[in-house]
Amino acid sequence: MIYEFKMYQAQVEDHIFWVAESKVLNGCVVQADTPQEAYHNLELAEEDWLETAKELGWNIPDASIHELKLYSGKVALRISPMVHRDAAKYADEQGISLNQYFNNAIIAYNERSRYSEVAQLIPVSEINQSRTETKEVHYHLTKTDMTVNFNIIKTEDLYNV
Repeated sequence: MIYEFKMYQAQVEDHIFWVAESKVLNGCVVQADTPQEAYHNLELAEEDWLETAKELGWNIPDASIHELKLYSGKVALRISPMVHRDAAKYADEQGISLNQYFNNAIIAYNERSRYSEVAQLIPVSEINQSRTETKEVHYHLTKTDMTVNFNIIKTEDLYNV
C-alpha cells in the first residue's frame, strides 16, 4: 500500500461491511466483510488504479509520507500567578506534585475535547481520588442517548509522568 487510506464500517439495510477508501486516489474504494479483506482488496484496487492511470496518461500522485514529530514531554508554561497559586493548593490537597496536577488537568481537558458529545466528564479531583482502586465511570452521550462505561485502573500507572 503506497497511499493513505481510511477504513470504516458501513451498513446498508441489514448488511454490515467494511469500506476501505484511498485518501489520494479518487474513486479507489472497496468493501469487504472483514477489515483484513478490505485492506487486501484496497491493495489490489490501488495497483489497478495506478496501472489504469499509466495507460490513460493521468498524473500519478506522489506517495503519502508523513514525518512523525517526537515529543519530549517538556513544556514551558506561562500562567497567571493566581492560577499557579490555586493549582499548587489543589495539587497539595490531593497529595500530588504540581507537575502531576497539570498533567491530569491536560488529560481531562483532552478527554473533554475528544468526547465533545459527552455531557458528564470526570473532574480532575475524581481522577486522583483513589490512586489504586478501580473506578467505573459512566458517561452519558446526549445526542445518541447511549451510556459508555470506562474502567480507570490504577491512575498512578496510567497518568504519572
